[in-house]
Formats: sequence, structure tokens, C-alpha cells
Amino acid sequence: MSVVVAGDNIISALGGTTRENVTAVLAGKSGLKKYDGFCPSQEDGVVVSQIAEEQDNDAIVKNLSRLEKFIVTSVFRAAKDPNVVSHPNTVFILSTTKGNIGLLDENDPLHDGNPQLDLWHTAKVVAKFFNNPNVPIVISNACISGVVASIVAKRVIENGMYDRAVVIGADEVTRFVISGFSSFKALSSKMCRPFDAKRCGLNLGEAVGTIIYERADAAGGKQIVLDSGAITDDANHISGPSRTGEGLYRALNECIEAAKKTGADSSEGKLAFINPHGTATVYNDQMESIAISRAGLSSVPAFSLKGYYGHTLGACGVVETVLCAHFLKEGEIPASYGYTGPGTEPFPNIISERMKINGSSCLKFASGFGGCNAAIRLSYRMLNVNDMSASEDTKSVEKVREIIDGAKYATAVGGLDKSADYGLYINKYEHIRLKGAEGGDYAASNVVKDGLDVLYRNSGMDYPKFFKMNLMCKAGILLVDRLIGSPEEDEKTVGKKNQENTALIFMNRSSSLDTDVNFQETIKRDKFFPSPSLFVYTLPNIAAGEICIRYKFYGENTMFIKEKFSAGRLVAYIAGLFKENVTQRVILIWDECTKNYADVFGAVITPKEVPGAGKFNLQNLTDFYIK
Repeated sequence: MSVVVAGDNIISALGGTTRENVTAVLAGKSGLKKYDGFCPSQEDGVVVSQIAEEQDNDAIVKNLSRLEKFIVTSVFRAAKDPNVVSHPNTVFILSTTKGNIGLLDENDPLHDGNPQLDLWHTAKVVAKFFNNPNVPIVISNACISGVVASIVAKRVIENGMYDRAVVIGADEVTRFVISGFSSFKALSSKMCRPFDAKRCGLNLGEAVGTIIYERADAAGGKQIVLDSGAITDDANHISGPSRTGEGLYRALNECIEAAKKTGADSSEGKLAFINPHGTATVYNDQMESIAISRAGLSSVPAFSLKGYYGHTLGACGVVETVLCAHFLKEGEIPASYGYTGPGTEPFPNIISERMKINGSSCLKFASGFGGCNAAIRLSYRMLNVNDMSASEDTKSVEKVREIIDGAKYATAVGGLDKSADYGLYINKYEHIRLKGAEGGDYAASNVVKDGLDVLYRNSGMDYPKFFKMNLMCKAGILLVDRLIGSPEEDEKTVGKKNQENTALIFMNRSSSLDTDVNFQETIKRDKFFPSPSLFVYTLPNIAAGEICIRYKFYGENTMFIKEKFSAGRLVAYIAGLFKENVTQRVILIWDECTKNYADVFGAVITPKEVPGAGKFNLQNLTDFYIK
């Protein structure tokens, strides 16, 4: 069974439709411009791209934020049939790095009474706008969020959870984000030049993109197919890319190998081009060049799209995937804007002029803070009978749907199968709970920080970096230590291969909002001094990155934002990871931490049973969390 693109849209500085954006990019037009006033430390102004069109504040969308209005508009434009997005067999997947962070008021940083700052709330509002009955999926994996969203869409469709997924990538330019990147000295006051010898930093941008993926049907025909995808970690540094490109190399290799296994990588599916992240920062571009070389892709035509849009954060993976799909259809690719000569070694085949392509498939990939990496392979090809057939595991779609939390199917749902047997085991679980008094004294209002520090001192761990972390990362490190011990103990228990191929599936409710509030305090206009050490922790997936660094986990790490702990969809999703024959072990973590409240739960899931293990199913996972 194949997953195909059924509709798409881009809203950006270059236009409000996909066609406008494709035409502008192929014509070599950039949406980047210089602006003043965003960030006091950028004396020369800042180069960004901003969405060109205005949104009417009419009665229909009057309660939506600016970003939410653009999301709704993008979905409308992507859907050929509006009824499709409201169908109970359709799920919304939102990828975003910071969502409505611009609404965080510097004069009232506690955000009380403003639920729009919660990422799950944004997704819920959008799904409700379209009368979609399913709980939306929210992914916040820094810069790779949009690519991860496509991979998640492919999995939930192939696993039989849904027939269709509306994938949205959305972020906007704010003082918050610009101040953060400025604190890292990563912004350029000139147009960015990815992979170029004279590159001097990135530009930021805003955009909203939508891709509608669906199960291939009997209609067949030539379509854009999402062939494969992979997510990995560098296990190197939370804000600096690997010097060897190890994580990205693994993602590219897994993606290529997966396409071979499905037969998508045939002689007709020759790789026409690759689209790297290409941020125009010194170390990212160098890391990508090394990974490209290690994967044997140095001769394949390559280009970055950041010179057209800037770095649009959680939107870039969706927007750039839409463009890549249309480049395959058009049969040509654009010049890598700003590129004049090689600035990395070994240098990839970066193209400086628009050119015709030779092939029908491409690789799109990205890397981000926390050491995360993701890659997908697209192809433009005729579908055959194998593309339309479901595997034995997904033929009984209704049975799988029975365990999906929040779904309200009209006819498909019978009883709730909470004890479905996936042939997997929960070998251990742990729970950390801390709670302080609302409005109490200093000690009470910092009970989580103090409590986590006490737990660390009593744990026997020797990890001085612990005290530099935010609450969410501290809690995650402590929890994993309780689950599997020290890195040395874990390797001795499970072996190096199983350790390296461990996947981290993270969830929480408030993303990184607690740290966001702290960072907002450092960028008040009357005392502007943005903290880079705080800014990096305003990304929720950094907690997974910290764990990967300590334990040398190179496997998948994906950050889901959920209104509350619920594992209905995740049991089927995690079971699917093992079937891809890459993941050897999954550590599932719910990590919700604020100053006075911590609810941190974790479980180790493997295909091997150990004494005292419980069957991996929804019933046991829920029971263990409640205990």
C-alpha cells in the first residue's frame, strides 16, 4: 500500500497558493527583505520573509490568532473537497516550533487566561473549525517538525489508523524567535547563502504549508508517492550539529534502504535531486555536506530553499516538501539562491542555475537543535496493484481504529480493544510526581526544581551537566536513569546495537512554556538581554536530545504535544516502529514540568520479555500510568 499526495498549499511571502510559490521560486524570486525594529541587538536590521497577504477579521475567524487564520486558509486551499477534511477517517497533524508564541505578553508573562499559547489548543481549534471529530496530532521537533509530520502521517495511514492525514506546518516571525537566534549570533544582516564559501548566517521567515496525504486507491495514475522516511539523533550536542554527520547519515541511509525494500527504488525511480536543510550557518551546512558524502549522494543535484523563504522553523519541512513534489512534476529544479561557489568539504553538487532533472524521485531532509534529523523520499510515478493493496497487518482497519483515543467513528467502532496483543512487552515503568502549593512562598513555588535536585543527589548519578538543564530535561534524565540505569549499565544489559537503536517517544502538555516564560523575561524592551542558554531549552525536544547525548541513542526521537496523557494511538504507532526493523527498543516518556508541578512517566518497551514484564497494550500502559 502506498501513501500519496492528494492536495497541497503554501502561504508565504511569495504568494498564497502553491502555484504562485512554485512559479516564483523557479523564476529565482526571493521573499526575503530587510526589516528594522524586530530585535534591538540587530543594529543593521534583520533579513526575514513575512507572509504577504492579509487576513480578514470577519465573523467566521474572529476568535482565531493571526497564525491560526492562515492555517485555516491554507487547509481550505489544499482541500479539493472540503468534506474530506471533516471526514472521521481523516486526522489533522500540526507541526510547529513555537506556534502562537508571539502572543506571550512581556507585561504578563504568566499567560493566564490565554490557552492559545498551548500548541495542542491551536491544533484542536483548527480541527474543530473543520468539524473534524478526531483528536489532532501535534509534533514539535524543532526544525525537523515538518518532515517528521510527513513520516508520522505515512505511518498512521499505513497502520490503518486513518485513510487520510492533513499535515500542516506553521510558524511566524516574532521578537521571541528572532531574539533567540540573535543570542546565538546565528542571524545574518545580509541575504543568506547556503553552502556558499561566503555564507555568514541564517535568515528567518514565516510560512504556512499544508499537504493532504491519503491511502492510494484503485484510481491509480501517476502521482506523488511518499516512499519512505526516517528519524534519528546525532547524540552529540543540543545546539551544535555533529562534526561527522552521523545522525543525518543514518537517517538518509535508513530512508534509502526502506525505499529499496518496498521496490520504490527501481530503475524508473532514479534519484533526480536532494533538498538539504541548508540554513547557511557554518556548521550545519558542513555537517550536511559530510552526511551527503557518506550516503553516496555528492554527485546528485542539490539546492537549498532558505534563500527564497529564510528558515521558517516548523513550517519549512512541509513547505519545502510541497515544493519538491511540484519540482518532480515540473521536471526542473531552481537554483540554490545565493550560491556562487563551494564553501564546504566535501562539497555536494549545489546548483547555481535552474535546470531540468533526470529522474523521478528526490530526498528531502532536515536537522535541528537537540541533534534531531529526519529524511523522506518522494517519487512521481505510475501506481501499480501493489501500491493499492494493504498489508495483512492493515487490512482489518476497524480493529486498529478501536484503540484510537478521541475518535468518534459513525459505524466502524465496536468495543474498545484495550488488550490487543502486539507481541511486545513493558519491561519496566517509573513515575515521578511532585506538586507544590499554588501561590505559596518561594520554597513551595519551586518545589519541582528543589525536588528534582534532591532526587538527583540521592540517585548516585555523576552528571554535572544536570544542573544546567531546565526542569523538563532534568526530569527526563532522572526518569531514564531509573528505567535503565547509567549508560554503562544499559550497554552491558542490552548491548551496543540495541542501545544505539533505541527510540524515544516523548509527550507532554505544555511544550516548553515554562522556559518560554523565563526567556521572555530576558527580552523585555526595557532590559533586553536574551539568554542563549535559556533559548535552546524553549524547544521541547531538547529533553530527548539530552538523553540521546548521555546514552548515545541514535534512534528516533519524536515530540508529541497532547492535552493530557493518553496512549491509544501510540500503542499502534510504537508497534509499527518495531516492524520497520530499525528500532530495537522504545522508551515512552510523558514529561510535564512546571515550577510547582511535575508529572513524569516512562516505560521501556521491547520485543523481548523479561521477568516481571507486562504485555504492551493500552490497558497495561494506562494502568501503569495511573498507579
